[in-house]
Amino acid sequence: MGPIEVTGIDVGRASKRVPFEEARRGQRVAQAPGEPSPRENPTMRLLHSSVPLALAFAVMSCGPVEVRIDKKNGVKAVNGTLTASFRDSNGTKFACGDTIVGSDASQDYTVTTKVVSGGCDFSFDQSVEVLREADYATIKEFKEAVHYLNRVEVQVQRLDFFDDNGTKFDIGRLKEMRMTVNGQTVLDLDEIGALPRTVTLSGDALNTIKSAVKNRQRCTAHVTAHVLVLDRDTPTGVRCEYESQPTLILSTAEI
Repeated sequence: MGPIEVTGIDVGRASKRVPFEEARRGQRVAQAPGEPSPRENPTMRLLHSSVPLALAFAVMSCGPVEVRIDKKNGVKAVNGTLTASFRDSNGTKFACGDTIVGSDASQDYTVTTKVVSGGCDFSFDQSVEVLREADYATIKEFKEAVHYLNRVEVQVQRLDFFDDNGTKFDIGRLKEMRMTVNGQTVLDLDEIGALPRTVTLSGDALNTIKSAVKNRQRCTAHVTAHVLVLDRDTPTGVRCEYESQPTLILSTAEI
């Protein structure tokens, strides 16, 4: 049940109808002999007692309070720029099917490849930090009554792939494109033209983050970006760039 709105009651005039002209002039209407005063009138006593009861019921029926926090509150963006270079440090030429370990400014990541008919399948795999343990002490919403995480919305803003010359892959060059967060698909090739788009995490994808927040632990998002490139000549490098922003919906009660 949603919140109940309790409107004001004019208990001082509820027991007696006052002529309009007298009310307008602010004249006091005499109480008839033997008539109970507003405070003694049973109807007035009921109204006086009903108002606080209604207010209390309204407070109890409002349900959990929800608060949304995102980048402006300290929740980190889930972004990445990952490059698969197809020559290792010894100059050995890459062959589709190899696994490549690369690194960016913050961490290592893995690129797995698989031979398909007419091209090569690339999967970029990375864990991105969303919350540090220290953030629970600095984000004020975590220090107040809002302790539980009930939902996570991920706004996917961009997912692009480039070849070794820096040329962005067009849709005609791709057979598949997909991005997942904690195993849940948040973007595929059919949706790439409708960005930004917001996806609500569910199941295991949500529970992983809920558990970290509940226990005030470091929270990461496991991101995979997948592309199937249909080329006769396998490119000598592929770069993946993605941008997304999670919003955490916190609550005073666990759902």
